[in-house]
Amino acid sequence: MTRNQVNRQMGQVLGRAVAPRFEGTVSEWAEQFLFFNEPGRVGRFSLHQREYLREPLDNYGVDEVTDVVLCFGTRTGKTTILFAGESYRVKEKARRVLWVKPTGKGPAGAENDAKTRFIPMLRASPALAELIPTGAMRHNFRTAQQMLKNGSIIDWTGSNSVGQLASNSAEDVIQDETDKFNSSRRKNADGEMIEANASDLADERTGEFRFCKRVKASTPTLSSGRIWTELLNTDLRRR
Repeated sequence: MTRNQVNRQMGQVLGRAVAPRFEGTVSEWAEQFLFFNEPGRVGRFSLHQREYLREPLDNYGVDEVTDVVLCFGTRTGKTTILFAGESYRVKEKARRVLWVKPTGKGPAGAENDAKTRFIPMLRASPALAELIPTGAMRHNFRTAQQMLKNGSIIDWTGSNSVGQLASNSAEDVIQDETDKFNSSRRKNADGEMIEANASDLADERTGEFRFCKRVKASTPTLSSGRIWTELLNTDLRRR
């Protein structure tokens, strides 16, 4: 990277730091600035007939809410909340995000979601498209790791990528479809578990941040499943 490129990137980061913040709620921000562009879903973000998504989405803007558990049925908007909430977060402040899916590649894997859903949403939303690097810096924006102009980095990985789950610190950790995560863990010679599960490893990445966001979303499977046991630790709000 040349000195001019470094100076330009630093200027963009500083510019975001002094820019005025959006004064409304996260859901109001999404309704004003967010657009989707994926098969079967094109156009402006809307909560029409899905007002139940508003409160959990607005929690993305409340610093004191560090843990959010979305135990929703199939096709009821779980991923909509994740996409909209994290878009707001990276727009308002530079941060590092870890996004975990059950697998790294393949249908509905981390790479597929980033490439076919999240990136098209960024490009379709003018307020977010301006964060996508261009010119000599465009190589910093790719499916596996997205480095945005304001300094935000979004890492996408599968739950079986132990090295990725236990590496760099992240202010936000998003776990999508946690009940499908790989539950196998390393054991010692006596058969005892010596490695934390994928969900715990991901959450540990937020340890150094006071106002982090740890968000878990899944359709429930068994009563012993991760999303149901996490739900029982919450204030059990129903919508």
